[in-house]
Amino acid sequence: MKRHPALVELSRDHQHGLAKAHTLRHATEADRAAARTAFLLFWHDEAEAHFQIEEHILLPVLHGLDAADEPVNRVLAEHAVIRRRAADLSDGAQPAVDDLHSLGGLLERHIRYEERVLFPLIERSLNGAQLTALGEAFARAERPSRARAGNN
Repeated sequence: MKRHPALVELSRDHQHGLAKAHTLRHATEADRAAARTAFLLFWHDEAEAHFQIEEHILLPVLHGLDAADEPVNRVLAEHAVIRRRAADLSDGAQPAVDDLHSLGGLLERHIRYEERVLFPLIERSLNGAQLTALGEAFARAERPSRARAGNN
């Protein structure tokens, strides 16, 4: 599906997230430490900032739109769970393979929900000028995090 240009960078981030979700979902006993490390690098380098952009810029544009209540609440709830799970992985203990698989499944479902439900809702609900302004707000917010990611 062709995304409005304002949402393209977020969709690109989602592609990285889907790759990490795949790694988690297919982790084995032999590579669980590597899967954990790969996810945590992604989390700290990209996903934390991505969640903040969604929560502080993207979701507020839907405020007052009745059709957005359930999707916004779901996204926020899933963000909270994924943050908690990332914090649990950061504690240093080797996670069980089933925990990695579970987190990978949650991350994949979350991203697919945003791509299939939330983003189309935004594209239907905002006019061209609003979407352009949204894209500009994303660009201003992403500049510092993208610069850091490029320097790693």
